[in-house]
Amino acid sequence: IGAPEETTEAPKASDDAVSGGVIEVGPSGPETGILKLTLSPEDAGVVKLVGKEFKLEWDGSGTLELQGLPAGSYRTKITSDGPSRRSAVEFTSGQTACFTFDINGNSDEWSQTNCD
Repeated sequence: IGAPEETTEAPKASDDAVSGGVIEVGPSGPETGILKLTLSPEDAGVVKLVGKEFKLEWDGSGTLELQGLPAGSYRTKITSDGPSRRSAVEFTSGQTACFTFDINGNSDEWSQTNCD
């Protein structure tokens, strides 16, 4: 009798995780901006985003757009079918910043992308 086959499943997001889309974190103002995050490939992992006074878990679907987010640096933890990867994204007030994380890539860094 052979050994059981190993299966690798993508991690499951918690019940509190949000799906991709637009989320109004707070009012737009001089100290806030817009942060857009995308995973490649889509749905390939779960992302935890943590800032000074902000915490969110995203299920990796679609593009996550956080409007009215206080400018600054946010730590991320990306969990996929491999080891978790930690990184950070940073943006300034009044900015729309777009970042993509390539799950299959060799880098643990988010790539800043054009916000077209």
